[in-house]
Amino acid sequence: MMLLAARVIAADIVTEVGRLDTSSFAEKEKAIAALAATGDARVTIVLTALNDNKLFIRKVDRLIVIADGKGPIRIENAATGEALGEAAEPDLDRIAINNKIRRQIKVILGGLTLFSDDPAIRLKAAGDIFRARDLSAFQPLKDALAKD
Repeated sequence: MMLLAARVIAADIVTEVGRLDTSSFAEKEKAIAALAATGDARVTIVLTALNDNKLFIRKVDRLIVIADGKGPIRIENAATGEALGEAAEPDLDRIAINNKIRRQIKVILGGLTLFSDDPAIRLKAAGDIFRARDLSAFQPLKDALAKD
């Protein structure tokens, strides 16, 4: 039963990461919210890459990848973390985001890291939520303060 649940979660993150392949910012916002709702451990990695402009679409197969480096760029499957070797920059399309999506990402990442064991990570998360100025994000912050 646990194996089946793991496969369902894996399928969910693959599906939700794939939904980032759109030019619509509104659709990206929905995909990001659904991605965060999967609860998958890779959500933080994917959203951080998106926020840092390191999330791309590999043109040949429309796979969402995390790219790192210059020249021959090392890429990995964003949903699974599988190393995919190297790619040339012309073979990748950067996933564009706007400031509204950046704020959404900061709120989600803040909420995901508010309960970290590391006090420095919790402090950064609280600061990110505060700077996002999103009133809906303050409840997780209040919950984290009550726990501390």
